[in-house]
Amino acid sequence: MPEVNTSMDLGLTPSEEMVMLEQKYDFLKLIGEGATGKVYLVNHSEGTHKIQMACKIIHTQHAPKEIVAKFLPRELDILQKLEHPNIVHIYCIFKGVHGDKFLIFMRVAELGDLLDYVLGNGEVPEMVMKCWTFQLVLALEYLHTLEIAHRDLKCENILITKNYNIKLADFGFSRFMVDKTGKRALSSTYCGSLPYSAPEILRAKPYDPKGSDMWALGVVVFVGLNKSMPFPDLPPKRLYKLQKKKSFKFRIKIMPHLTQDCIDFVNILLEPDCKKRPTIDDIILHSWFIEHGERLKRSENEERALEYAKRNKRTFWTQTISGDIVIEDIPVTALVTTPEAHKHFAVKKPHQSTLNALRQASYFGRRGSPRPEVSDKKELVQDPTPRAVQEEPLIHSEISRGKLVPTEPVPIVEE
Repeated sequence: MPEVNTSMDLGLTPSEEMVMLEQKYDFLKLIGEGATGKVYLVNHSEGTHKIQMACKIIHTQHAPKEIVAKFLPRELDILQKLEHPNIVHIYCIFKGVHGDKFLIFMRVAELGDLLDYVLGNGEVPEMVMKCWTFQLVLALEYLHTLEIAHRDLKCENILITKNYNIKLADFGFSRFMVDKTGKRALSSTYCGSLPYSAPEILRAKPYDPKGSDMWALGVVVFVGLNKSMPFPDLPPKRLYKLQKKKSFKFRIKIMPHLTQDCIDFVNILLEPDCKKRPTIDDIILHSWFIEHGERLKRSENEERALEYAKRNKRTFWTQTISGDIVIEDIPVTALVTTPEAHKHFAVKKPHQSTLNALRQASYFGRRGSPRPEVSDKKELVQDPTPRAVQEEPLIHSEISRGKLVPTEPVPIVEE
């Protein structure tokens, strides 16, 4: 019988490893590591086909108590409810029988994250950044319609697929901004990464996290265009003073290649007064998103996801995921001889059309100066509800290489 690659130290019990074999998940290599867990590249067999996924393994005993008690339940709840073409697709979630680990299987990003891209290729041309920003704006529009704030928007959490589309990921700090009755609440948790934190967060007073998402969006766009952060790496109090003065500048060599609409877009997002900062509804109407006299439009799946969110947002606030699905911690011999073991594990089975689309996905790890192929192919999932994976090729020019050193994240910032 084949063996799970234990050289990667997945931290699974023998019976849990057997479940992965029974379910035909083959762990290939470690591709990322964060504060709450490690991410692995995985092959999943469906008949004669192999589907490539990423798997985030969270060991609760190694994570901070506040993360396990407060943030992890929110993340798992929200992940199982979201489906949007520009949000990373979750295929299934496994839970250890003792609640000590979670395995989240998701779509793999063949070209890494936006920070990887800037590290390897330099500044992103305005045309490409506009397309990616529009996709990101539509993802935030969907979230904010559902009264969900991401609260950790940064380049590392923006994934890039082989067809040069972006997927928003990592909902570890996300939360609903209303209770079950629809009553709004401000956020009093000061989470995220310091370089992307809005001034109101650094003040350590209750704040509107939707507004802080918009500030972080401005930082992301600035980094993509400039290959640098808008503000230097400083302690919170000094950083706050620079933010209030709007003491940031586009790089001199970049300015001639940017339109005034692009510059204005970043300027209004990096507005220190949260009451003057635009909302997602405002920013989606910005003139930067007009090309040749026509406004950029949502795709059919993006439109369908938004309409579904508008119609069903109250259900999202009130519903809960019932019945924990676990990896049974039973003897290996019993598991092997149980033909019905398969049906006990997957929280959400991939839609068949989703599987068909992902069978064409290439391996993670393409680097250098990647160029998308000119193709008319689209990966489009037709599903009764807007649970879609959309892949539309995006053409852009070759990008010069450069270097950017990321700043370490700061989970909680207080004065």
